[in-house]
Amino acid sequence: MDHKPEKEKKKKKKPVSESEPVPVETPTIRPIFGAPLGEALKRTALYDGIQLPSIFRECVDYIENYGMKCEGIYRVSGMKSKVDELKAAYDREECPCLEEYDPHTVASLLKQYLRELPENLLSRDLGQRFEDACGRQTEAEKVTEFQKLLTEVSPESRLLLSWLVTHMDHVIARETDTKMNIQNISIVLNPTIQIGNRVLYMFFTHVKELFGDVVLKPVVRPLRWSNMATMPALPETQESVKEEIRRQEFLLNRLHRDLQAGVKDLSKEERLWEVQRILTALKRKLREAKRQECESKIAQEIASLSKEDVSKEEMTENEEEVINLLLAQENEILTEQEELISLEQVLRRQIATEKEEIERLRAEIADIQSRQQGRSETEEYSSDSESESEDEEELQMILEDLQKQNEELENKNTHLNQAIHEEQEAILELRVQLRLLQNHKQQQVLTVQPPAEQAPPTQLSPDVCIEDQTKRSVPAVVAAATDTPASTNGKMGKDPSKPSPSKDGRDTNM
Repeated sequence: MDHKPEKEKKKKKKPVSESEPVPVETPTIRPIFGAPLGEALKRTALYDGIQLPSIFRECVDYIENYGMKCEGIYRVSGMKSKVDELKAAYDREECPCLEEYDPHTVASLLKQYLRELPENLLSRDLGQRFEDACGRQTEAEKVTEFQKLLTEVSPESRLLLSWLVTHMDHVIARETDTKMNIQNISIVLNPTIQIGNRVLYMFFTHVKELFGDVVLKPVVRPLRWSNMATMPALPETQESVKEEIRRQEFLLNRLHRDLQAGVKDLSKEERLWEVQRILTALKRKLREAKRQECESKIAQEIASLSKEDVSKEEMTENEEEVINLLLAQENEILTEQEELISLEQVLRRQIATEKEEIERLRAEIADIQSRQQGRSETEEYSSDSESESEDEEELQMILEDLQKQNEELENKNTHLNQAIHEEQEAILELRVQLRLLQNHKQQQVLTVQPPAEQAPPTQLSPDVCIEDQTKRSVPAVVAAATDTPASTNGKMGKDPSKPSPSKDGRDTNM
């Protein structure tokens, strides 16, 4: 009976000792719908530099591809639940797949976005002046006045208006399929963008005079790697790989900007890791393509050297080009090897530190277990079975909670380790390229010196000249290039007992 009150006191103290987490206000993403046009451009403009919001570009591109044979496009409303679903996705700055929806839904989404723009595309003052210009007597005077007024519209609004009018002109041109003429389109757009029917009629009947030859550039979405089991199909040519790298880097910078601003969004973090994986794969493929191109060029140069009808001057030029290519490739491989060795040393130090930390934690765990064992031997248990079962249930709940937290931390740790590994590969590649550029710049500085600092040329004897030419002869280059074995990954091996062609090249240059 004496132990029961003490136990109850302990139970009362438990909740007091636990500090309640203080709620922290995290920045939230402002919706794209209803945001000013300039803000939407800054947040969602695509990588190609066209100053239009991504939702506008993607909807127009979708209708151009899939909606030109859809009867009543922009007149027939889409399913409201689907439109709201797409709107929520764009408000979260996601990239929904519009191909999963029907054209009427996408057209309704675009109309809703234009309707919710806080500012009129022409502004109230200019809108009235456009209406007044429609009252001019001749058509030429109307066009001239419209051209003058369009120069006073803000650049972003004028660009969006030119794309919108050009796109609607395409819809009108397919009237036999869409059943949408100028009158129908004007009735649809009038309440959407708050522009009068007479002004819209002038826009649609004088598209080229007012807006020029507007080309609706197609949208190319960045590559996705949603399924970790299968690698996505990467571009084949070097130019397409470089273009995809620019798209992915543009997206990566935007994700970094949002996350550094404090926005807590799990989907953005997952997309960030996905983009990093894609960038690593693309850069690896580009690097291998460059090496293969260099090797094929070397093989072609060597093959051209063996032809009998090649003149001595051409042979000398080809010989120098082969040596330069071999030197550049060897320099890149050596630089990469040095960076890998330095990275290995850093990783070994980290492994040693982590081993020490593991031993420390093991000793701490053993100490805690010994203390708990000593307490269990000296502690007197109460005979109240009901209180013991409550304590066991409470401990079991705490244990399950800790296990869940441990699983979440392990998942985060796995993702972070993967991201760190990919970042290290990218950093290694950048450091190699930086060192190669620095070495190339130093060589240029050494080769291009003022005349006053250059030493007078020494007169070489004929024997020395003959020996130097013998070193640079064609058979020596061919033998050096063929004796250098190529490894399976495209790197050139070296025989330590024999001088490499790069060494001969350096001796020759010296």
